[in-house]
Amino acid sequence: MQTIIDIVSGIDQSIARNFQFDYIICDFVFLVIFISLMIWQKRYGPLAAGAVCGVIIYIIDGVVWYTLGVREYGISDAWMKHPVDFMMDFSYGVVAFGWMWVAFERKSVKDVVFWTALVLGGWFLVPFASSMLHLHDEPIMTVRHMQSQVGMQIGMVVAGYALLAILRYDFKMIAYLFWVGSMLGFMMEIPLNVFNIRPTGIDVLVYETLFLFNMGVPYLFIVFDKIIPVVRRRMMVCTE
Repeated sequence: MQTIIDIVSGIDQSIARNFQFDYIICDFVFLVIFISLMIWQKRYGPLAAGAVCGVIIYIIDGVVWYTLGVREYGISDAWMKHPVDFMMDFSYGVVAFGWMWVAFERKSVKDVVFWTALVLGGWFLVPFASSMLHLHDEPIMTVRHMQSQVGMQIGMVVAGYALLAILRYDFKMIAYLFWVGSMLGFMMEIPLNVFNIRPTGIDVLVYETLFLFNMGVPYLFIVFDKIIPVVRRRMMVCTE
């Protein structure tokens, strides 16, 4: 039986996606639905967090990692890079971090379950619709090279959750936040595996589930729980 250490040590250093252009179209429809529901329910905090994080992810992945050669594209025309980046970075960022903020707010179990079902269902329906509709079957491939990143990513996860312990968050909260990060990684990865968009084995699914979003969850929760309330109080004082 493989341990987490075995999985991490054997992880593929190049993680790929293979999909068709109409996947981007279907994903955009889901993004519009997600944003519309956020606005309808007046969830402006999660929506703003998702938009900000989406822009940051776009800059890191679509600009910095591309410039450094960490991300590569298999596309027939150069213009396709822009909608690919929009889908993989901004769209996924808005949905993923918007859901994360909803989980941080924890208005109710029903609320978290609703948004979890929406995101997981939407991320399953996008590749299903793409495979059925055949709107634009131009093949696209992207590769993210993991070389030298695995150790850094694991270090960020360990440091983040250690920081939560240092700040004296209780075990239940830390465990809940680890579930948030793991659930988000799982929701993103499992549809890619089921529809053979991610041509890799179970090791990448496990790794991305445990580490992909848990690199950021502890730090973003501290921003949500400690920093934003202080900023709001100071802004209120300044406007009085």
